Parts: sequence; C-alpha cells; structure tokens
Amino acid sequence: MGNYTYSATKAALHSYSMSLRHQLRDTSIEVIEIVPPYVQTHLLGEYQANDPNAMPLDEYIIGVMQILSDQPEVSEVVVGRCAPLRYAAENGQFDDIFQAVNSMSQ
Repeated sequence: MGNYTYSATKAALHSYSMSLRHQLRDTSIEVIEIVPPYVQTHLLGEYQANDPNAMPLDEYIIGVMQILSDQPEVSEVVVGRCAPLRYAAENGQFDDIFQAVNSMSQ
C-alpha cells in the first residue's frame, strides 16, 4: 500500500503546484516543481540507498541545479530519468508506464 500512497502523493503535489502556479501567475512569486525519479536515498532503507536502479543522489542534485541554471524560467524541473514517467500521457505511453510501475510493487 505504501507505494500507492507515495505515487498518489506525488500526483497530488503536481496538481497542487500547477494550481498554485496558475493562481500566482500575476504576482512576482514563482512556483517551481522539482520532479524526482527513484533516487538513492535512505527513504526506504539501505536497499534503496544502494539500489543500482536508483539514480545516484549526487547525479540527481547536479542535474536539478543544471536545469535551474540553464532554464531560469522553468516551471517544472524534470531530470532525464524521470521524463518518461512525467510525460507518459503526453507521449501516448501512459497505460504501458502505469502497468510497468505498478507491476514492480506487487
């Protein structure tokens, strides 16, 4: 159940970020969403921290900072590894990606 809650929370934060960005569009406040992929952290314990399928934390941080530096007007920071997940619906891959992600948690 935890993986489903985690995914739902990320989706809720994405929706909230979009709504907040829209509400603040005529102000000087910027809303920048940082979209993390599966990263080597201790969030889920030692396994995740050492999982070769997870993105190394330092590589992720460098990628985020590079995007913020190169694209100062960016509203969503999506590092390369996360792009297939983030843009699955736009690219006509939603069903396949959804099935792949959810089959990993069973």
